[in-house]
Amino acid sequence: MKNTIYYNSKSGFQILGVIWILSGVFWMVDSGLKSWMGYAYLLIGIAWLFSSGKRKAVSFKPNQLILHNRQDLFNKKIPYSELKSIENRFILFRITTKDGKEYDIDKDQLDEVEIKKFDENILNLNIEINAV
Repeated sequence: MKNTIYYNSKSGFQILGVIWILSGVFWMVDSGLKSWMGYAYLLIGIAWLFSSGKRKAVSFKPNQLILHNRQDLFNKKIPYSELKSIENRFILFRITTKDGKEYDIDKDQLDEVEIKKFDENILNLNIEINAV
């Protein structure tokens, strides 16, 4: 089982990247291609556009669950043997491990198709599933 659930990509972030690119172009035209700031704005805008695409939320690998884009520096890998329960709440999925740690996935940032895909994946796991 190798499935990945993605967050929605926000068009506001993409617009911000276009604004960075336009300011870099205007800065370069205004300064006559001599200022490094125009190039910096241009590079920041291009990097921003590439980084604001589809973001991974959760990956279901054959023996572990991987939580992406968390506040931590690295992704959180949880073996299936360590999962205690997954609660399907009104606005989020709460994943609880056997040592008592809880991880939340916000449903508002997922498409309906991705939510159904997540439900199908957790049904394939042999753990306790609660609907609250």
